[in-house]
Amino acid sequence: MNALMSKKWNGNWLEWHMTHLVNQTQSQRQRRVAMIIHRALSEILLAQGYKITINEVILTKDLRHAEVFVLPQEKKGDKSQLALLKKNQGRIKRALAPKLQLKYMPDLRFRLDENFFAAQKLDQLLS
Repeated sequence: MNALMSKKWNGNWLEWHMTHLVNQTQSQRQRRVAMIIHRALSEILLAQGYKITINEVILTKDLRHAEVFVLPQEKKGDKSQLALLKKNQGRIKRALAPKLQLKYMPDLRFRLDENFFAAQKLDQLLS
């Protein structure tokens, strides 16, 4: 195990690799705003009755666009939950804007997190 892996290694190579790559490509400000969006969106979606887990938020360098990777808690309704999120995107943005206190509200793009399913499949193959 090399020196880079020793500090954050938790046994899951795919998770470490994705975290390491994202942390290298995003600035400190992007990571901080993404963390604030992650927390605020979690609270908003929970209050509105969505059964969704937010796995990751990735921002562009100008903080104008945010990709929100979500994972529905119920496997059978994942496409319908994602469609509902996209439909109510304006309402979600209006609820999120006062919590961010940014000059420009990032445009939210909700995506289904495929990494979770890929990691599960990989773990099954390796075990």
